[in-house]
Amino acid sequence: MPHRTTLGPARIARRAAGAFAGLAAMVAIVTVLMALLATGLPRAVDGILAAGVRYETESTPATQIDLGADLPPGSVGWSWSSLDTDLEALRDGMPEPLRSTLSPAEFLTVAAPAPYDAETQPDAALSVAYDPRVLSRITLVEGDEPARVDSRELPSEEPLDVVASTVVADRLEWVVGDTRQLALPDRLTQLVRLSGTFEPVDADDAYWEHTSATLEPAVDSRTLPPVITATVYANPAVLAAAQNSLVTNLHTAVWYPTATDALDGASAAEVAQQTRKFVSSTQRVGGAAVTFESGLPEVLDAAADRTASSQSILATIVAGPLGVALAIEILIARLAASRLRESLALIEARGASLAQRRLVLLVPALVVGVVAAAAGAAVGFLVPAAPPGVPAILAIVVTAVLPAALIAAFATGRRERAGSVTRSGLWRVIGEVVVVLASAASLTAILQRTGTTTATGSIDLLAAATPLVLTLLGCVVALRIYPLLLRRVVAASHRGPGISAFYGTARALRGGGAGLVPVLTVVVGVSVAVFSGVLSATLATGLDDAARTRVGADVSVREVRLEADAVDRVRAVDGVEAVAAVAQRLNDRLSYEGGSPVTLTLLLVDAEELAAVQRGVPGALDLGALRRDGAEPLTIAVSAGVAATTRDATEARLDFVDVDIVPPAIDANPFRIPGRFVVADDTAAETLSVAQAGLAQQLLVRLDPGADVDAVTTDIRALVGDDAIVETPGDAAAVLAENPAVGGIRTAALLAIVGAGILTTAALVLTTVLDGRTRRDDIALLSTLGLRRRQARAAVIWELAPLSVVGLVVGVLLGAGLSALVLGTVDLRPFTAGLVQPAVTIDPLLSAVIVGGFVVVLATTAVAAAQAATRSRADTGQKNTRKKRENP
Repeated sequence: MPHRTTLGPARIARRAAGAFAGLAAMVAIVTVLMALLATGLPRAVDGILAAGVRYETESTPATQIDLGADLPPGSVGWSWSSLDTDLEALRDGMPEPLRSTLSPAEFLTVAAPAPYDAETQPDAALSVAYDPRVLSRITLVEGDEPARVDSRELPSEEPLDVVASTVVADRLEWVVGDTRQLALPDRLTQLVRLSGTFEPVDADDAYWEHTSATLEPAVDSRTLPPVITATVYANPAVLAAAQNSLVTNLHTAVWYPTATDALDGASAAEVAQQTRKFVSSTQRVGGAAVTFESGLPEVLDAAADRTASSQSILATIVAGPLGVALAIEILIARLAASRLRESLALIEARGASLAQRRLVLLVPALVVGVVAAAAGAAVGFLVPAAPPGVPAILAIVVTAVLPAALIAAFATGRRERAGSVTRSGLWRVIGEVVVVLASAASLTAILQRTGTTTATGSIDLLAAATPLVLTLLGCVVALRIYPLLLRRVVAASHRGPGISAFYGTARALRGGGAGLVPVLTVVVGVSVAVFSGVLSATLATGLDDAARTRVGADVSVREVRLEADAVDRVRAVDGVEAVAAVAQRLNDRLSYEGGSPVTLTLLLVDAEELAAVQRGVPGALDLGALRRDGAEPLTIAVSAGVAATTRDATEARLDFVDVDIVPPAIDANPFRIPGRFVVADDTAAETLSVAQAGLAQQLLVRLDPGADVDAVTTDIRALVGDDAIVETPGDAAAVLAENPAVGGIRTAALLAIVGAGILTTAALVLTTVLDGRTRRDDIALLSTLGLRRRQARAAVIWELAPLSVVGLVVGVLLGAGLSALVLGTVDLRPFTAGLVQPAVTIDPLLSAVIVGGFVVVLATTAVAAAQAATRSRADTGQKNTRKKRENP
């Protein structure tokens, strides 16, 4: 009785594993990459966005982003603990995530600066601060902690002990143990003894930003002679005595430090909203009603805008590589199915059921997919970010089972009947119509927007969906053009003398090695690379323009006090074309009808010189409407902040002088003035009683064309001194580029270009491998009819050339269209810190490298496929010859 072989599941699985071994590595590599993208990419994006938010807040002064308030005089009393309790209770009542964003409150009481030792240092002022926690922030270098005073009031007969930083003590020439005299209100005086000097435990602690002139004295060099102000610490218990007699001379500040490491891109908009709500209402602290202030919402708004823009841009960049990776999965599944179909037919003939045949494919493919997906996910989870959510888990599961599902679908699927083919064609037409209509609707809606959309912290769904829809439209166009082109080439080559073009294009039209998936792969890969190249060039141009706007000239010189002759020496530097000198006066008051006076900085500059210096500079100040004769009424230009506060008033009084406010408001701030400012022509100095109008605190310098920037700035530094800040647009651009969000987008664009090239190459290689056997068999058959090797190679190239040409042309056009649409509608100003949306810029060299790189990839793939086909044919012929000789 003959032995009957049974095909149990275990035996079938073992056989499948052996048959599947050659493809396992290929499936594993692609699955690892897809799992890595699915898990690591979102986490990397979140990390970039969070780093951008933290960078934005950390680069902003703590005094601007911390949540702070000033307490009314006398509200603290002498109970620091009750104040601490009130502030902590207030923080506990805040909603999340605001509460976690704010650290426990800090507080400090400071006396107003008072003349210090007027006889020996008439230009020095001293502030006495009280903080019960200060000893934990300092390390005594010399002397002792400040002692209490026995008196219940200040001034007292006994000296008031204070500690000062070593830098302050050295600058004031104050030795430990020495006593100085401090002037108090009402012509009173208080002896102050330096009991010790200290160094900060952490000089970078944001606390010291709230205690001005503590670690180093503040020197106001805008006056002659300079005024020195310093802050020292007394024993906090002395505050009770000070409040008993000098309460109106004291200023108590409380603030919640912003924990910048608790901020991320997802929570920025919500924290900004909660902060606005908190500062809009009155709070009870220390028995008094106070209103907190913070510039954190504005900073977070900018970060939220950048987050929304980043998401739209990254969605466009990432969609392409993911689509190409999916196409590669499909190609691998087709390759596996083609290699396993004969084995499946054999076991089907031996009685294997459909379930058993699917098991043959599913078990090994699922094992490889699960292991590879787990490995890729493990690497992806190494990227620092929040714990993975449900979308990440689902992405891993889909990545793990996708290879098995695709292989089973291709290998066990039956040939479509005529009716099913007709229905398939109908569904394709319906799908294409839907894509066309969706593209038209998206384009109409997004082009009807007036200008660039402004992000609000949430994803712009229309801006995010439109690139995807247009990519699908490009693929539809490519799939329709590709067969038409092939038919025309086949018809033309049929009438020609050679066989290579006819055979190659006819084989491509029949659906041999090319197919439609490789065409889509080339289209998507090229479009993503082109878009990424244009994005990089546009960001570079935007950063350059923003840097030039920020500096305001070829060179900016700040933190100086230069007389007219010193300015003339700068003008005489070799390579300098023009110089505009800017004078400043602080704390001017602008009064206008219907509002409270505005405290601001007055700037005086020669309007004609400034126009000459800023010629061609983006965001140059338009001061053409300023009067230059000094006659009244004077004309001034105001910053955008002043215009918003005064509600675009046209008449005002500037320190008791009537002025007319001329448009336009100034958006740029090359003067780096913190806060509001107004600009007048320097001919108005006498009318405005500016005593030091001829003393320049800033210079804006224009260089001769072709001048050596480094050499000129070196010469200027030698004239203005080492304490001056000399800045060029290159310096400013480097600072702007330090933002992690900017670097992240640039890196993503570069990786997209490289990744698109690699994935497209992989897809084309798989295409040639997929049909390699049938191609070799066909060429071997035709060789018996006289097909020469050169003709065979040309035929293979003709087979792959149409998909390369169509994919390359449509991909370039699609990439250019996506660039114009996405970069024209997504707000890039949060990345560049510019005043206007940067124009879409094409770098000819970069674009040529990208397109040329894909041409090389496509040509190399075609040539390699041709070489492989003809080499296999030669090898086969040699083997047959040897067999004939061995067996005559």
